[in-house]
Amino acid sequence: MTPQPYKSFADSYDKIMEGRYVSLGWHAFQRERKRLGLRFTRVADLAGGTGEAALRFARQYPVTVVDRSQAMLARARRKMRGLTLLRQDLRNLKLPRLVDLAVCVYGGIHYLTSLRDLTKVFRQVRANLLPGGTFCFDQFTAHGLKTSYGGGRETFVGKDFVSIWTHRWDAKQSRSIIHVEGFSRRGKTWRSQPPETHLHQAFSLAQIRAALRVAGLKELRICELRSGRKPQAADHQRLIFARRIP
Repeated sequence: MTPQPYKSFADSYDKIMEGRYVSLGWHAFQRERKRLGLRFTRVADLAGGTGEAALRFARQYPVTVVDRSQAMLARARRKMRGLTLLRQDLRNLKLPRLVDLAVCVYGGIHYLTSLRDLTKVFRQVRANLLPGGTFCFDQFTAHGLKTSYGGGRETFVGKDFVSIWTHRWDAKQSRSIIHVEGFSRRGKTWRSQPPETHLHQAFSLAQIRAALRVAGLKELRICELRSGRKPQAADHQRLIFARRIP
């Protein structure tokens, strides 16, 4: 997994991503939740970052946000009171109470850089779900990562920040490598941010399904995120639901 993620980058990331993907992901989740008839009472938002997804759930349910980055959790803390915030590595996930819904969205699983780590996290998710509880996560395909972060540079400019993302595709490792640098302003002073490198690992659908089975999670539904149709080779992003096998 990427060391020290989102240490200097948390504030800029939150401003770049705020509302950028949350509406799309939330709409897709609600569409599939209704299709599957899911019911839940307690939610864990895994790799929850600055709490953008958690805020939607927190309107109705108790929510625990788990993330490795203290800086990201600090942003979540400022957004809403009542969220339970835990700084944990998902490979050692231990919630204070079992939940009946765990979500890991906006590409959180791609920070796991091996199939072994992916399976370990799925096992820990199962251990923290109530019997019959649901795990929902999204997955960028190799095609999606290669297309979006496979070579090039993006610059994001805000009122008090500039963030530059330079990325390339590592075909041998099947991952995107994203180098982030930039500047932030406090008052009238602009300061450079320490650079960070983020690895986004691609997993095949076969690997995902195998890891779910090994972890004791039963596949409920896998679909293309935007449309809800069955998975196809040209998909960029998918939404996956699985259930804890009692």
